[in-house]
Amino acid sequence: MRILAAINPPEAIHKIFDCLGLPTRPPPIARAMSAADSDFF
Repeated sequence: MRILAAINPPEAIHKIFDCLGLPTRPPPIARAMSAADSDFF
């Protein structure tokens, strides 16, 4: 495997993702579970 290109401007990355039909924002982070919410204990 090797690097073919480095794309730094965020605008270029957003355009590429839009053309590929991919989301441009990361998914939301799920809340952490407490020990009381877990079935392991």
